[in-house]
Amino acid sequence: MFSGYTWVKVKGTQASPAEAPILVVAPHSTLMDIVIIFMLRDCPGIVAKKEIASMPVVGSLLKFTQPILVSRDASQTNQTVTEEISRRSNSGGLWHQTLIFPEGTTTNRKALAPFKSGAFRAGRPVQPITVRFTDEWDTATWTWVGGPPGWVQGWLSMCKLNIGLTIEFLPIYHPSVEEMTNPNLYAENVQKVMASSLGVSCSHLTIKDARNMAKLMKGS
Repeated sequence: MFSGYTWVKVKGTQASPAEAPILVVAPHSTLMDIVIIFMLRDCPGIVAKKEIASMPVVGSLLKFTQPILVSRDASQTNQTVTEEISRRSNSGGLWHQTLIFPEGTTTNRKALAPFKSGAFRAGRPVQPITVRFTDEWDTATWTWVGGPPGWVQGWLSMCKLNIGLTIEFLPIYHPSVEEMTNPNLYAENVQKVMASSLGVSCSHLTIKDARNMAKLMKGS
């Protein structure tokens, strides 16, 4: 399948909103992951940083999905986000699915960063979706810390004939009673399932840790 500049291979089957109202996607390694949303049935609403909605092109595509926007600095707003995820996921299929990148930031795909608990607080079944960029020359991966500017990544990617991308729908994950009452445990266990499928490890380092390390390296 050819989608713009991306060859997309899809494995598995997407669950219905009634079966799994929440889709969790990892790893999140590039702003080009927006492509994934439009490869899915019914174009799920995405949970994303508020700042992305103001970006050219990507922001317009994001708004089309009826997103749930997150402000990193407002705890009250983030509580509202959690409540909105729960409201949509308990609508009995009236809402389209909600898509979340549970790492909460872009990474280099060498390991899965800790999953944030927001996707799992509703206690509803989730469908994990793994993403693999298969090109030997990786121009897709971009991180907020330590990487080149985003426009460099986009320019290099557009200069390529195509980019190989594999999206795999894993089996629906049904939480146990313990996981339903402990969203952090739920998140950790789904992270392990996805890491095993990808053949990578689970990291405990957060973006805050990465920023602190970057500051230390600059000061050394």
